Formats: sequence, C-alpha cells, structure tokens
Amino acid sequence: MILLYLTVTAFACSRVFTSIWLQIWLDAGDGQELERRNNLTFLLEFNKNVTNLSTIPEVELKGFVTDNPNLSWYQWVYVSTLLVMIALGLIKSFSLAFRFLFGSSVMHDQMLHRIMRSPIAFFDTTPAGTILNRFSKDMDESEHCLVHSGSSITTLNTLHLVTTSYVPIP
Repeated sequence: MILLYLTVTAFACSRVFTSIWLQIWLDAGDGQELERRNNLTFLLEFNKNVTNLSTIPEVELKGFVTDNPNLSWYQWVYVSTLLVMIALGLIKSFSLAFRFLFGSSVMHDQMLHRIMRSPIAFFDTTPAGTILNRFSKDMDESEHCLVHSGSSITTLNTLHLVTTSYVPIP
C-alpha cells in the first residue's frame, strides 16, 4: 500500500515538474534576453525616439526557443521526464488495478460466505435470479467502475496535495 501511495505521489510530482520545466524552457527563450534588455536601456539613454521598454514585444526580447544554445539540454530533461512519467503511470495503473481487484475478491468471498450461511427461509423467499443478479451487479461495480473512478480520484487528490503544498502562493 505504501508503494502504491509513493507511486501515485511520484506520478503527480512528475506531472507538475513537466509543466514547470516547460515554462522554464519557454521563459528562457534564446538565452539572450538580459543582453537585449541591457542594450535597450543603453538605447533609451541616448535615443529620444524610444520612450518606453514596454512598447517592445516580449518575443523580441526573449528570442526564439529554437535559437537557444542549450536547446538539447532542455529537450533531454523534458523527454526524460516524460518517459519517467509514462513509466510511473503504468506502474500506478497496474498497482491500482491489482489493489482494487484484490478488494473485489475479498468482497466476493465475504458475500459468498454470508449467502452460504443464510437460513433456508432466505432461499425460499428470495428467487435465485435475484441473488445472482445482485452478485453480478456488485462484482461489476467493484471490478470495473471502481477501478476507473478510483484511479482518477486517487491521482487528482494526490496532484492537488502536491501542487498546494509545493507551489508558493504569491
């Protein structure tokens, strides 16, 4: 159970890190923004035609991401994070599925045990089709619906906990 929790937490952290890394990569531009800003302040001092730095579009200050000399580094970190996220997602999905199926098996065994220990009067008043229908409906809910919704709920709750505990509020 602890391994499952750690896997879900690591998956949520990798999703958050992927978004943050992409933002860092895009904010870096071509890596020459500081130099351009210094040149513009020099231009403002000596040229009276340019009055404000805010009139220059941000894309001209940051440059294009494809011109960054560290482009391969940004790409390598991003792709490796995506591969880790895919691996953790597979581990998380299989772990959750097996855990929910184990719980479903335990629930089936308990239901069968209780039905088998019921008095004969219960079987006289309850049709066999109703008992079988109830078993199949409960097993379908626990094996299929709960696995999909449980996986989503667990991931979203962990993602919420990770983002609210690690992202500083300005």
